[in-house]
Amino acid sequence: MKHPSSLVGIATVLVTLQGCGPFFYGTVRPRVEPWGSAAPITPSQDNRTPGEKMAAPLEETAKKRFCSSDQQSGSVSLEDAEVVPTKIFPGEQINHRLRYVVCPFAPAQTVQGKIMRTVKFEEKKIFEDVTEHAFKLGSWIVDASIIVPDEAENGKYILDVTIMVGKSLVRKGNTFLVKKRGAP
Repeated sequence: MKHPSSLVGIATVLVTLQGCGPFFYGTVRPRVEPWGSAAPITPSQDNRTPGEKMAAPLEETAKKRFCSSDQQSGSVSLEDAEVVPTKIFPGEQINHRLRYVVCPFAPAQTVQGKIMRTVKFEEKKIFEDVTEHAFKLGSWIVDASIIVPDEAENGKYILDVTIMVGKSLVRKGNTFLVKKRGAP
């Protein structure tokens, strides 16, 4: 069985990351480029445009259970991560959305860290994108689009997201299915 074996990533500042083979091109912010073609990124059906947007005001965030202890000051919590749609054809795009929280009583206005997205197929890593990120106080959503290449194999893919702040790691995973048109 053929496996995608190379990766090309375009980082937030449009710096090209190169590794091994044609799987996912990607920018985590503000957009992800296709790994095999130059197709334009389009907003998803529910208008998920790549980038970052506030999910809840600071006052509402302060009431969240995660923020109930001042031990959480400056910590980043990964509330949710999802992939939409969960079934696609090669050449189409998925949206990866993560929702994070930084409690509003942190000592600084931002917490420096990284967002790492990794795609695996049959337990083999085929794409990885690591982006420096300034996590803002409050509840925020970060959307990224990823275009699946035309040559992607049929099967279940795993997209893991990891938030790294200092020595702290928070990870969540999602799956999506790629099925070639006309395939059984």
